[in-house]
Amino acid sequence: MQGGQLAQSIYQAVLDGSGDAVQLADFPRYLPFLHLPHLVETFEGRVYLETPEDVRYVFDRLLEHMRAVEGAVKLKRTCTVAQFAGPNEIQGLHESQLLDKAGNPLESYSGLCTLSCIDGKWLMSSSQYAEGKAVYPTLLLRELLQKGCRTDPDL
Repeated sequence: MQGGQLAQSIYQAVLDGSGDAVQLADFPRYLPFLHLPHLVETFEGRVYLETPEDVRYVFDRLLEHMRAVEGAVKLKRTCTVAQFAGPNEIQGLHESQLLDKAGNPLESYSGLCTLSCIDGKWLMSSSQYAEGKAVYPTLLLRELLQKGCRTDPDL
């Protein structure tokens, strides 16, 4: 398997594992996929998730958002490209879609994640979204900023 294919396979496996936890509304299953602190960034700013409670807040907001989008029954995330940025780092792009029962997309947004291999396990260490419209990542970042999550990496 070539480096790009391996990176894409690893990236998709992390998306699938964390996505399964979301579909099952199983936070204890979701948490181990994230490395803390975890950077979340959009055009509106950046915040760092530092504690499991911060991640729980994000997880719960995602479930609430999925329930709020009328007809949404599934979150599907698909890796479009990934590559190794070093022996213990993968950067990739993925598309997230909220789907209805028939599999039709109701909402879509793109993300870039950095995965870090820590103690032999691939974890999401940062998530960036280039969406300027009012989709989930932008709405979430606004909430996290209001909540007072740390914005400076040096504090």
